[in-house]
Amino acid sequence: DLEMENEAVKANIQLVSIDSPLSLPEDPNKIYRECELTLKRRGIGVYWCLLPSMKNLTMRGIELATRLRNKGLTVIESYPGAAQDILGIPRKQKGKEILANALAGFGIVGDLMVTHDELDAITAAIVGLCYLRGEYEALGTLILPINNKQGRLL
Repeated sequence: DLEMENEAVKANIQLVSIDSPLSLPEDPNKIYRECELTLKRRGIGVYWCLLPSMKNLTMRGIELATRLRNKGLTVIESYPGAAQDILGIPRKQKGKEILANALAGFGIVGDLMVTHDELDAITAAIVGLCYLRGEYEALGTLILPINNKQGRLL
């Protein structure tokens, strides 16, 4: 995390889009946030932020976002799986080559020999671009792209 933090500051970037929940439920007795319930209602699969398998990621994301914001960076929460659903591209479970090819349809080109995590990072960057362009929906701290049906982002 420290290396990512230092690189972000050194690069003088406009925005950091983090693939992690960046807030906790308003009700301390619940393991999910309202944005997660909204996604479920919309038919988008999501993991509750405080499921045992998600809790460490959530806390790590919140801590990283806080440190980056304290250094003057703008930070948003993205969820690549939801973004992929909204943009009409397959999730990584369909195969990384299929997802990479779908991202290429948005103008994202490069080495196809990337990991699932790198493809999620590319999708998080797309969410960041949508945010900077004002083409997003905010559900609490979660930022979702708006599908403008144009297909290309760049």
